[in-house]
This record gives sequence, C-alpha cells and structure tokens, in this order.
Amino acid sequence: MKTINFKIAIIILFVTFNSSAIIAQNYADKIIGFYHVEDPFSEDESIVEIYKANNGEYEARTIKMRYPYDKDGNLRLDKKNPDPAKRTTACDNNTMVFYGFKYDKEGNKWIDGKVYNPNSGTTYKATINIKDENEIRLRGYVGIKALGMTMTWKRLANPEISPW
Repeated sequence: MKTINFKIAIIILFVTFNSSAIIAQNYADKIIGFYHVEDPFSEDESIVEIYKANNGEYEARTIKMRYPYDKDGNLRLDKKNPDPAKRTTACDNNTMVFYGFKYDKEGNKWIDGKVYNPNSGTTYKATINIKDENEIRLRGYVGIKALGMTMTWKRLANPEISPW
C-alpha cells in the first residue's frame, strides 16, 4: 500500500512540475504574433512579426512598411547599417528588428535582447513587457535602462489588413 501511495505521489509531483513548465512556456509564447509599430521620431510605420527562433529565443522581422520608398521613389535601403555589406539591403521585408530575447518567468518579461533601428543603424539592449493582450512594451536602452525609451507595439489580429 505504501508503495502505491509513493508512486501516486511521484506521479502527482511530476505532473504538477511539468504543468508549471508548460504554463510558463505558453506564457512566454504570448508575444508571438504580428504588431503595428510606429517610429516616434518619424512618420515610419511598419508591420512586424515576432516569432520563436530555432534556438528558442524570440526575434522579430519587418513584414511590411508604410513607406517602403524614399522621397525620390527609390526602395529604402539600410544605408546606416554598421555592416557595409548590408547597406544595400532593402528595409521593407525581412529586416531583423530584434533578436536574442529570452523569457524570464520570475520577472514575467523578456530579457537580454537587442533591438535594431535601421533609421540610425544603431543596436540597443532591450527588454519586453506585456501591457495587455493587445500591446507589448519594448524598452531599448544604452548601458542602463534609465537611459532608454519605451515603445508600445499594438497586436494585429490580421496582418493582411493594413493599420494605415
């Protein structure tokens, strides 16, 4: 009888532990989806997809830009990229916006990420918090978080329907 109770207790502990891990993982994936992003320093707007990379980290890439062409009608390029080989790459599709984010279940946020601004060619350290089901807050900073800026990204139910 004691052996059966012990086995049942072990099974209950195993199920409880694994359920907690699954719930935490499901919460970590809540940022996956499509977002409308507005640049606070320009008229730039874009649709960005957040996804989970093969290494388990969270990344984002541009899907669509509101203004993919410059004032002369040329496709906008990543001219300020610190990598000269990428300066002729179009900014409109598949530009990596952020990478390296890991979910921190104790802090209930995504940490250790980097966010890239193609308008300045600068990469910043960053964290992400969920505001609610429809918005996330991405904070980019240099050095310490107090020297940063927070952007709110709005979730899109359907990325095919343009927010502009």
